[in-house]
Amino acid sequence: MAIEYGLLEQEEHSAKEWGLAGGVSGVSENVLRPDGQWDDFLPEFESQWKDGFDTYACVTFSALNCIETLVKVRYDKDINKSDRFVAKMSDTRCGYGNWLYKVADTIKEQGSCDEVDYPFSDGLVCETYYAEIPQELKDKAKIFIEDYDIKWEWAYNYTLQEGLTYAPLQVTIWAYGKRDSNDIYQHPGTTKSNHAVMLYGYKEGEYWKIYDHYANKFKKLAWDYPMTSQLKFEIIKKLTQPPMPTIKVDNDTLVQDVEDSGAIGMVLDDKIIVDDLAKVLATWQIRNNGNTVGKVRSLKKDEWDSFQKMNISKQPI
Repeated sequence: MAIEYGLLEQEEHSAKEWGLAGGVSGVSENVLRPDGQWDDFLPEFESQWKDGFDTYACVTFSALNCIETLVKVRYDKDINKSDRFVAKMSDTRCGYGNWLYKVADTIKEQGSCDEVDYPFSDGLVCETYYAEIPQELKDKAKIFIEDYDIKWEWAYNYTLQEGLTYAPLQVTIWAYGKRDSNDIYQHPGTTKSNHAVMLYGYKEGEYWKIYDHYANKFKKLAWDYPMTSQLKFEIIKKLTQPPMPTIKVDNDTLVQDVEDSGAIGMVLDDKIIVDDLAKVLATWQIRNNGNTVGKVRSLKKDEWDSFQKMNISKQPI
């Protein structure tokens, strides 16, 4: 069992909830990058090593790199989740590391807070990096899985090229064989693995593209370089239905919460426009062509609260 960079592999092939790719897994096969190339969507580089301290969290860093890349492609949104949070919550330990499935399940079930909330700060050592996490951060982390449905599966039934059309792949390798004159790492002479990284593309017949978490982040592996495990994530933004009002109010009606806040707004498409009062009143007058007789209504607090609110620009507030 090789653990130099933080990878444990002896249980990698256990039967897990999402099974094998191509079997009953619950992970869909949506082609997101037909050419299998993810170069333009890579997340911010973050090192698993700092100031002489190695976190042994390569499994976490590579898993979150895959997820952050997927969110960028699917939703054009840049996110940066805390590697430190996931490493601790998945019971990664210094000098020990972790399994792919355990980290994947932790992200799926516990989520992660943002990197800015729980960063890999300067001066951390094993004891402080893996300190107990405050409950408020655990609560923040849950927001991520309230917003996104995260699934994963082993990808052994795909060729790597096919797998890369669906997602960047988390793979395990031996770090590293020798480089040739073209800066391509050659077959290391072993099929053992001691490191988890993100595979994000390839040049057919020549090399595979690896995104690593050490100083030389972009690496090329020879076409015959062994990758002993391949894991594929899927992340889908959950659809949330806006609140539906408990009463029907005609469009362009000026309404007021008369029980609680005294707030005033104008109803439009089952929502209430709440903005600068002068703007709201002017909009109300214009939309009614000055004929505002009967276009006012008082609301109880629960009636007011049942409407989704937006500003003049129709942005949710």
